[in-house]
Amino acid sequence: MLGKVVSLPQGNEEYTRFRFQPTDRQAELAGLPSLILVRWYRPAEIPIPGEFWQLRLRLLSPRGLVNFQGFDRERTLFASGVGALATVLDGTLMNAGSGHFSAGAWRARLREEIRRALPPGEARALVLSLLLADRSELSSDTWSLLRDTGTGHLLAISGMHIGLAAVFGFWLTRLVLLPVGFSFGTSGRSFTGCCIGAVVVAICYGFLAGFPVSTLRALIMLGLATWFIRTSRMVAPIQVWLAALILVLVIEPLAFLTAGFWLSFAAVFGLTLYFSPRKTTESKWLALPRAQVAVMAVTLPLSAFWFQSGSVLALPSNLFAIPWVSFISVPLVLSSVIALPSQWLFDALLTAAEWSCAGLLVVLKFISNAGSDWVSLTSHISPLQLLVVLAGSLILLLPAGISIRWLGLCVLCTLFLPRAPGLERGEYSIETLDVGQGLAVIVRTRNHMLLYDTGPGDGRDWSLAGSVIAPAIASKGHGLPGMMIVSHADLDHAGGLADLRKRYSETELLFNREEQGLTINGCNQDHSWTWDDVSFRVLHPSKWLPYRGNDSSCVISIENGRHKSLLTGDISEAVESRLTSSLNQYSFITVPHHGSTTSSSQSFLESVRPGLATVSAAKGNRFNFPREEVLQKYRDLEAGVFSTSECGAVRIEFPNHDIPRVSVARNHGFRPWRINANSAECMVRPDWAMYHLQRPKLKE
Repeated sequence: MLGKVVSLPQGNEEYTRFRFQPTDRQAELAGLPSLILVRWYRPAEIPIPGEFWQLRLRLLSPRGLVNFQGFDRERTLFASGVGALATVLDGTLMNAGSGHFSAGAWRARLREEIRRALPPGEARALVLSLLLADRSELSSDTWSLLRDTGTGHLLAISGMHIGLAAVFGFWLTRLVLLPVGFSFGTSGRSFTGCCIGAVVVAICYGFLAGFPVSTLRALIMLGLATWFIRTSRMVAPIQVWLAALILVLVIEPLAFLTAGFWLSFAAVFGLTLYFSPRKTTESKWLALPRAQVAVMAVTLPLSAFWFQSGSVLALPSNLFAIPWVSFISVPLVLSSVIALPSQWLFDALLTAAEWSCAGLLVVLKFISNAGSDWVSLTSHISPLQLLVVLAGSLILLLPAGISIRWLGLCVLCTLFLPRAPGLERGEYSIETLDVGQGLAVIVRTRNHMLLYDTGPGDGRDWSLAGSVIAPAIASKGHGLPGMMIVSHADLDHAGGLADLRKRYSETELLFNREEQGLTINGCNQDHSWTWDDVSFRVLHPSKWLPYRGNDSSCVISIENGRHKSLLTGDISEAVESRLTSSLNQYSFITVPHHGSTTSSSQSFLESVRPGLATVSAAKGNRFNFPREEVLQKYRDLEAGVFSTSECGAVRIEFPNHDIPRVSVARNHGFRPWRINANSAECMVRPDWAMYHLQRPKLKE
C-alpha cells in the first residue's frame, strides 16, 4: 500500500508509531480508511513526516480496551479520524528526501535537535511537551505527579501558551520595527504590524504543536480578538468564545468527543464569567489566585467525569507553576527555536529551559509530598451529576451582588462527599477489567475492596495501572482498596504492581513470587477473612509449596451464603486436580490461564460446574487465547462465558436473595464508535445463572 506519513513518529527502541494516509488508488477502491494508525516494530529507518512509503500492512479494526470507566481509546480514534490499526510487515521508501520540506519534517528535525542537545530525563520530556506537544518520553511517575498536582494542563498547548507566544511575537516585531521609527499606540501601521507579528508567532507555535483542539481554540480566539481590537469593534468576550466554539466544531466536528475540547472551553468560559462583569479594582497580585479558583471551579467536575480524579493541590501547585512556565520555561523554549541557526545559542537556551523544567518538577514533588493527606477527588460522576455540579460552579462564579451564588459552593462540595455503597451487607460484585493479555479483577463488598492481580506491564515504566485500574478503583467510591493480591509474578499479572504500590502505599499486599521479600506477605492457605458478611478464603497454595510460577497462583474462594465465586489465576490441570475434592458448584469462576488448554480440565469443571465465567485475554493475541475447545467445555455445562477480548470489562453483582446481575462494558450505553457492540458473544442471558441456582447440588 502506497501512502504518506502524516504525523510525528513516536515510540521506543521496540517500535515506532505514526499515522499513515493511503494515496494508492487501489486502496481507495477497496474501501480502506483514509487514515491508519501504524505500528512498526524495530524499523531499519525511522520514517519522516511527509515521506511516501510502500508498506505491507496487517490491518486491524480500530479497537481498544473497553471498561466502564477510564480512557476510551476507541472514542479517541474515532474522534481523530483513524479508521484502522495496522502492523507493518515490511516497507520501502519511495522517494527519499520528499518529506524533508514538509511541516511535519521540521517538527521531526527540531525534536532530534532537542534530543541531541539535552540528556534523557524528565526535564527533557517536559521541554518536548511544551514545544512540540510530544509526550512520548513522559514517564508514568511524571504523569502521576502532574495528575496529583492538577498541572497536567500545562503540557497542553492551549490559551496560556498561545497567549505567551503572541506577546512574545508582538514585542519581537516591535523590536524589529524600532529602526524604522516605531511609535507605540493602538492605531497606525506599526501597531498593525505588531499585531500581525503576534498572530504569526502564535500560529508558528501551534504548527510546532501539531494544532491540537486546545491550540486551535486558542488561535481562533486570538485571531478574532486581534481583528476586533484592530477594527475598534466593541465585542463581549462571550461572543468571541461562542465564535471560537462554532469555528472549532466546523473545522473538527468530532472534537466534542475529546476531554481537551471540554476542559479548554470550560476554563475560558469560567474566566470570562468571573472577570467580565467585574471592575478590575483589586490588586493585580490577587488576579492570578482568583483566576485559578475560577478555572478550578469549572474544570474539577469535568476532571471527575473524564478522569475520575481531581485534587485541591491544583490551587497551590498552579499558583507556582503557571507563572514559572509562563515567564521562564515557555519564553526560553520559544527563544531557542528562533536561535536554531546558531547551535551554541540554541543549546544554551535549551539547557536553561531544561533547568527551569527540572526546577518545576522539584517544587511540584515537594507540594505533592507535603499535601499527600489533603482532600482529593477520586470518584466517577454520571452525565446528569456533571450537569448539576457544573451549574453549581457557574452560580458560584456569578458577581457578588447575587445572593444565591454561595449555593453553588455547596453543590460543588458534593463532589467530595462519600458515595453510597450501593451494596447491602452480604452482597458483593466482581469486575473483570479489560486489560488485554493479562488479568485484573476488582472484588467489592459494601465497605471494602479487593484488587486481584494488577494487569500487564514491563515492571518499570509501562503498565495499565493509571489508565485502567486506578480509574476503576476510583469509580467505586471506596478510596483505597483494602487489599491487593498478586497471584504470581508473571508480568501479565504483576506488571502494574510498582505503579499501584506508589498510589496505594497503605494497602495490604499479598504477593506470590520467587524472591520472598521481608515486607511482602505471600498469599497462601493461612489467609481467610470476612468483609461485610462475605467470606474470603485462600485455597491454594500452601505456605510450604516452593514457587512454581503459574502453579503458585493464589486461588481464592468468595462466598456470601448463596453465591460462591472462584478466582483462579494461571493454575494448570495439576493444581486443579488437587482442588477438585474441595470444590462444589460455584456461581462464577475466572477461567484459569486465560483459556489455555493446559487448564480447565473436565473433572475440574464438572466439580465446579460454574454458572458464569469470564476470560481475560487480548483480541488477536499470539497465544490464540481463549482456545475454542476450552470455551466449548464451558458451553457443554451450559455456563455463560464472557471474554474481555470480545465484551470488554464484565461486572457481575451477587445479591443476597436473587440471581447474579451481569453487565458488559461493550454493551453499556449507546456509543456510535464502539466496535462490535451487542455482539452475540456478549449478550446477557439471565437463564444461565437461574439454571445453576435452581438445580440440585451434586455434592455435599
